[in-house]
Amino acid sequence: MRRSVIVVSLIIIALAALHPSARAQDPIGPAPDATREPLPTYTPYPTYTPAPTYTPFPEATKLSIAPPPAAPAPRPVPGFSADTMAAIDRQLNDLQLQLERLQSARLARNAPLLQLPTTHAAPVDLDREPRGQAPDLRRRVGIDSWYSAAVEAPELLLATVRVDVYQGPAGWGYVIVAETVHNGQRWIREINVGGEQWRELDWTALSS
Repeated sequence: MRRSVIVVSLIIIALAALHPSARAQDPIGPAPDATREPLPTYTPYPTYTPAPTYTPFPEATKLSIAPPPAAPAPRPVPGFSADTMAAIDRQLNDLQLQLERLQSARLARNAPLLQLPTTHAAPVDLDREPRGQAPDLRRRVGIDSWYSAAVEAPELLLATVRVDVYQGPAGWGYVIVAETVHNGQRWIREINVGGEQWRELDWTALSS
């Protein structure tokens, strides 16, 4: 009986060895298909070239575009009170000192000069009481205002003030323009800070 079991086991092993699934597999795998086309060669994207850096102003060569201003002495101008002129000039001088520091700092870092709107919708009328009017420091030119620039102005200004910016052959500069009404006449003064001195204008009566 035991011999019969051994014989049957040998027969089963022999048959299993002959089955296709039991044959040794080729470890290398099937031969590559010679007719198959190779994958295309990868072409990388061209190298990115960044845009050039924009520099709005040439590099500053000095810390200031003008010396610190001094309030001028009253000038004899027919029709313009010397005391009123001196009071307005003191206010303008204080504003100019603040603007000089701001504008010089902007030039040093190649930032655009500040252009600021009029502090009032119309020229200040000194013939009305009380003398002077409160400025609206939130009026804007673009995103700039007297308020955002942190310029401190008197509670009552004796003249309407704005700041114009220019670029000319002598470089960048700005003009502080003041207008007021006094003795029934409209007056204007222009303070130039920059290379174009012809823009300077002392108190002058405007024609009606």
